[in-house]
Amino acid sequence: MSHSFYFPYARKLWGLDPDQLAVTTAERRIAGNSIPKILLKVARQIPGFKRPRTGGFYYPRKGYGQICEALKTAAERYHAEFVMGARVSRIEHEGGRVRTVAYEKEGKATTMPVDAAWSTLPISLLVRLMSPAAPPDVLAAASAMRFRGMILIYLVLEQDQFSEYDAHYFPEASIPMSRMSEPTNYSTTKEPRGLTVSWFQYGGPAKATFEPAGAIPVTNGTATTKARFAAPGTYTLLATANDGQLSQRTVVVVTVTASTR
Repeated sequence: MSHSFYFPYARKLWGLDPDQLAVTTAERRIAGNSIPKILLKVARQIPGFKRPRTGGFYYPRKGYGQICEALKTAAERYHAEFVMGARVSRIEHEGGRVRTVAYEKEGKATTMPVDAAWSTLPISLLVRLMSPAAPPDVLAAASAMRFRGMILIYLVLEQDQFSEYDAHYFPEASIPMSRMSEPTNYSTTKEPRGLTVSWFQYGGPAKATFEPAGAIPVTNGTATTKARFAAPGTYTLLATANDGQLSQRTVVVVTVTASTR
């Protein structure tokens, strides 16, 4: 199994032969990395020994992006500000702490004082952004670091399920992708499958209601709903399209007169 799957798959992921990788890489990727663990894993699949949640895990109802959205919403309640579409240009530090972060957005340069900074930038880029500049040997070491990029391609299919499995692995070097994942199979909920559209009220002088409420399945490229407004005025509505993994939102502004229903 190692020579037919694990070794070629590791070589495909990391671009290195397995003997050039740290042992911890395999330990983190493979749960059954010893004979006793493999036997225990097999035994837990036997009826009577199998635990109720063996092989199961919790997964966000609207996909893993829901975790980021929940963190963002919670942070905004404490007056956190999120700046999207910006490019970090400089990180100023003093006394072992980051003091300011400079960024550019839409041609405008901004310098923001910070109490703390968390970075997901590649270390090679992070070091180059530091001001004052890092010592030459640190810059050289950071530049010598290698890392692998990952490209995610999302396909939306006009069907509820492509296969019964949540993941397919391709260790062959002749196939340009390493894994195909179908997140729909992570969930056993009875909610509408496929592409759905949900409507929400974002603002307005009174309450807006939608029929039907909740997620509406898209059929032949169309999802129909009725909106009712309790009073005249301008309402801001939010429509969210979701395929179980990706979601896209759009804002719709509706002006209601006394004769509009």
